Amino acid sequence: MEQKKELCLYDSNRMIDILAPVASALQKGDWYMKGGLIYYATISPVNSGWNQTIPCPDRDCIRWLHIFFNAYNIVPKPCFGCFKIVTMPQTVKDLMRVKTVQERMGLPAKCGIEERGYVERNYGGYWYAPLGKGLKVARRLLNEVKKQLVFEFGEEAAPHTILKRGCTEMERSWGPSHEWGYDVRLEMLYELLEAGYAKIPVDHKDPSMKMPHTLNRWIEFAASIGDMTYKEFKPVLHPSPVDYTFENHGVEEEEIVVIGGDDE
Repeated sequence: MEQKKELCLYDSNRMIDILAPVASALQKGDWYMKGGLIYYATISPVNSGWNQTIPCPDRDCIRWLHIFFNAYNIVPKPCFGCFKIVTMPQTVKDLMRVKTVQERMGLPAKCGIEERGYVERNYGGYWYAPLGKGLKVARRLLNEVKKQLVFEFGEEAAPHTILKRGCTEMERSWGPSHEWGYDVRLEMLYELLEAGYAKIPVDHKDPSMKMPHTLNRWIEFAASIGDMTYKEFKPVLHPSPVDYTFENHGVEEEEIVVIGGDDE
């Protein structure tokens, strides 16, 4: 019978060292240590293009996505039971209307501009199904969201809407979500992370001062990608240059002075 090889001290430490992947972030102050736990410093990024319409009471996404997944490439166990409805408005005008629908429904949701280069849309609206309650409950919410979108937009104009599992980043790294699974090593790592990172309050809301900033970012983003519906919210965002192709606009050739040119 083959004897099991014992790990040296270095390799043993590597298996339980949860500081190595986040050491630089701790030094920069993105996260900090207190009372034997690691805390995330920024809960509501000021320049985020997303509006947290209704906070999600059963998610801990700051820890699960931004720490556990981004730093350690592990899909946290709760994310296996995370289903969300995604609607895809085509314009910033429609995005504003999705925000209205979310506010009217009063369920955990967010909406905003899509700045991730690997996502093939410009805008998105998300509703979160109750965590761990399964597909049946998630599909009921999907049907209700679709009904409300049809009420707002009409049958033909309602944005395309789907039901997905977990975060896009997780499927990009781990593959299709129906194929996800854990082994002993991941089980141990997940338990270490749960014990080492402070839970973040699930009822945090965007500060009220962030709303005007976020909505104006939507309008500026729309203008930058040629979505002309932005003009409904700001008719002239940036003045157009004066075009001299065919018109002089009162400027004669001799009036044009070249500064720093050759005087001879």
